[in-house]
Amino acid sequence: MLLNKRISLKNFYQPPSESEKEQRLKKILSSSRPIDVGKSLWTDELTWMEIRDLIKNGYTQVIVPTGGIEQNGPFLTTGKHNVILEAACPEIAKKIWKYLVCTYY
Repeated sequence: MLLNKRISLKNFYQPPSESEKEQRLKKILSSSRPIDVGKSLWTDELTWMEIRDLIKNGYTQVIVPTGGIEQNGPFLTTGKHNVILEAACPEIAKKIWKYLVCTYY
């Protein structure tokens, strides 16, 4: 037997108001991390909460490394610049104080 009633979606879901959205966002952004902070300065190795907390602690500058690929002969990989950047950038970021390193994919 089919029901001839129309079911309104309003009975099932009410979109949140702007103030409710704002309150939810504030709650999320002020929530504490469930795990300890990592030691990496690479943005792709950090959670959004770790990045949020690093920004609060003054990490507001970012190094954006640019690697490269080129032919180097039989004994060097084509991505040697990327290997150098992976080692050098975090050390540079530590020495020049409170910098993060952006992933360069």
